[in-house]
Amino acid sequence: TSFVMSKKIVITTWIFLLAWLSFFPYIIVPYTDTLVLPLISAYILFYVLLRKTELYWLKVVFALIIGITLMLSFFMKPTAVIPMIAILFVELTTYVPSVFHVTYSKQHILKIAIILVAGISSMFVTNHIYTNAVNNQKYVRVDKNMKIPPVHFIAMGMHGNGGFDQEDAAKMYSSHS
Repeated sequence: TSFVMSKKIVITTWIFLLAWLSFFPYIIVPYTDTLVLPLISAYILFYVLLRKTELYWLKVVFALIIGITLMLSFFMKPTAVIPMIAILFVELTTYVPSVFHVTYSKQHILKIAIILVAGISSMFVTNHIYTNAVNNQKYVRVDKNMKIPPVHFIAMGMHGNGGFDQEDAAKMYSSHS
């Protein structure tokens, strides 16, 4: 991604990443926080590629890939969509005000709409395929009544140092029995 953005920052990026890794080596331990990083990196890379390319058909392909990788990262760890929320916020705050100062052609607006529809529809298709795969698989019995509500994970950050709270977890699990 840094190479696509600017070839000048690649070495600086590697030095920064290696220095960061030397101070925080536990990031190598496999866990959802680290396993989702390639998916986050992928949708950020394809966003940068989408912004850099001038080829319209390639923008549509990149939007499709962004939608797929974004949805897959959401399934692995819902908070993985935070970088995309930030990207959308920046895009909206820079694009929307320019609408009032620049006149866009109908063709340009249509192209942007198609790119957005491609990204969003690929998210819905990915969600549909994933949901069908989970619901129709026979390897692991999934009991939807045991699903922990999002409030549990939000509450985790509200106690003590923001970590796991055994008392809250016990209340949450007992409400499902």
